Amino acid sequence: MRALFLTALLLITPLTALSFYSWEGDNSWLELRGMVRAGVVKTDTPALPPIYPASNETTAAEAARLIAQGGFGDSWGYEMNLFQSFPLSDTITLPGIERANQLSSSSGDLWVSMDSLYLEYHTPKLNLKMGRQPINLATTYFFTPNDFFAPFAATASYRVYKAGVDGIRADYSWDELSQISYIGIAGYASDLTTSNGWGTYDSSRNTSLLRLSAPIADIEWTIMAGKVSGDNIVAGAFQGELFDTIGFRGEGNIRRYSGGTKRQLVIGLDYRWESELHLQGEIFLNGPGAANASDYLVGSGSYLADRYLALGLNYPFTPLLTAGATLVHNLIDRSNIIALNATYSLSDEGEFSVGLSIPTGDKPAGSTLVTEFGATGTSIVAEARYYF
Repeated sequence: MRALFLTALLLITPLTALSFYSWEGDNSWLELRGMVRAGVVKTDTPALPPIYPASNETTAAEAARLIAQGGFGDSWGYEMNLFQSFPLSDTITLPGIERANQLSSSSGDLWVSMDSLYLEYHTPKLNLKMGRQPINLATTYFFTPNDFFAPFAATASYRVYKAGVDGIRADYSWDELSQISYIGIAGYASDLTTSNGWGTYDSSRNTSLLRLSAPIADIEWTIMAGKVSGDNIVAGAFQGELFDTIGFRGEGNIRRYSGGTKRQLVIGLDYRWESELHLQGEIFLNGPGAANASDYLVGSGSYLADRYLALGLNYPFTPLLTAGATLVHNLIDRSNIIALNATYSLSDEGEFSVGLSIPTGDKPAGSTLVTEFGATGTSIVAEARYYF
């Protein structure tokens, strides 16, 4: 859990980078872009034996990306996103995403991973991607139960480089606002001896999903059905506006698996003032979670309780300085995570950010978890990023 929120602190929206290399031929093109980041993270985490000991440490880390995008002919394209970090730290990387381990490796504290590597075919109505690719099915922002593949943490605000999974996605659009999609993702068996925690191909964990989205009465509606990681699932979502000023959205699913049925639902609202102050709020009903803190099962998922509230705001104080805050509140044990961040633009390609994560709630009593967020500890991070 502490890694979840430490990761989120480092995630602040970056500048738009121009390519450092660009080539265009008669019927093909290629662009190369990159990003490097370096920072210092200080954490103070209470003990929860035997899961982890108490820690009070300062860690320096760096990470880099190389992104290649190109195309050939009238209908073909491709993308590669290579990611590297040192030392291997959950504040920089997201190991454990279900995908083949052959495109990830680690040596000591060095971590290298191919976040995306896919071939794309597109026509005016059809778009087909084959290979490792990011799949984002979320409609809501903080809590995203319908984002089944490498979802972001609730406090994450940097959502540009989403990790990819191995599969195929076909989208057919019969008009500008309506689309039907097929999503097929390969499943793998858990293997803690590999670089990313996943081993051989496991067909029982495959995903095969149909998705349909279309507008009805100025509201966009989405339905999904199929299998996700081997479980039967039915899901839906909606989003729209009230009075052209208040955004509303929601998503949820019913998931049937060998042990029973799980249900999840999120409802959210947001409002943006003319000053560009942006306020968001969501309520999350998490069926798999516990209704009492004494029933928490550590390791059962990203969220242990069955009810949460999230509030977030962002405001550009100047053209160079933007700041934001997010509150995630556990409605069962009343614990909180308060995440504060600020980003200052150093140049057209560089920026500096600071973030602070403050938990509230009772700390663990020996090996017993009293509140969910009371076990996460306080952390502060300072980071410089450069895009090229």
